[in-house]
Amino acid sequence: MSYKGITYDYTNCKIKCFLVKWWSELKRKSNKLLRIMKKHKKSSVIISIVAIITVICLISPSQEEKLKQYAKERLQNHYGEDFDIFSVSGSYESFTVVAAPARDHEILFKAGYKYGGSKYDNDEYIEACTAHMLKDEIYPSISQIYENVIVCPYLFCDAPPVFKADKVSMDYLKRYVKNPEVYFVIIIDKSLCNNVDDEYDKLSDIFVSFEEDEGIHSTANIYFLGADEFQYFREYSSTHLKVLSKLDDLALEGECINAGGFAVKEGRLTMTKDEYYEKRGDLR
Repeated sequence: MSYKGITYDYTNCKIKCFLVKWWSELKRKSNKLLRIMKKHKKSSVIISIVAIITVICLISPSQEEKLKQYAKERLQNHYGEDFDIFSVSGSYESFTVVAAPARDHEILFKAGYKYGGSKYDNDEYIEACTAHMLKDEIYPSISQIYENVIVCPYLFCDAPPVFKADKVSMDYLKRYVKNPEVYFVIIIDKSLCNNVDDEYDKLSDIFVSFEEDEGIHSTANIYFLGADEFQYFREYSSTHLKVLSKLDDLALEGECINAGGFAVKEGRLTMTKDEYYEKRGDLR
């Protein structure tokens, strides 16, 4: 690995050399900022600071592979199974990864680490396993309404105790997970929607029954995409957690229809049938 043409490895001597160079560079840029502050307004200074921090914190391709391997080993040691790492963000010192167990890439989750290990280490694997289990409770019924559908589940709860993934069950959820709420993002291929008149009633039955039977509060948001956009999003959602921002971008570009969100309250959906079909628009 190199820094400004200087090759170094991770022996103590060369790490110190690298840190001295890095600190000198940071001081030089800090002094430059002080001079800028005397000449420009605060907004310009903030932009300069952000730009410098971004340059300093960039993860190089070689560092990215090292961090992926580090996260993979930490997860494997912790849970006793193989994981795949899809992306890395943050800095070399403190970073976040998007990962999934090798056995099932639908169980996407994020994990955060400080390189070398610390109390900062944190992952959401058990929450993701639990959310995936809840998705399996409703997916078969939803797939009978919509021929081509993606369901992305997200669990919100107080931090659950650490269990092995194969111990996650509805019994585990009810006994150990405090204040669980599940949020479903439902993405539908609008080119294959045929039974339009029955959609709302069947959807209502699924979510009302789910909440009554499982005792877990749920909310959902529905998006309709064209065939090409749907296929693109199927691939995108297989390696990305932040699906809502991408869906909202597609909606702004007129490439998808946001049919709105709903929850269950007093035994019915908070979104009425008229509201559902109005937002669904030209699909009816």
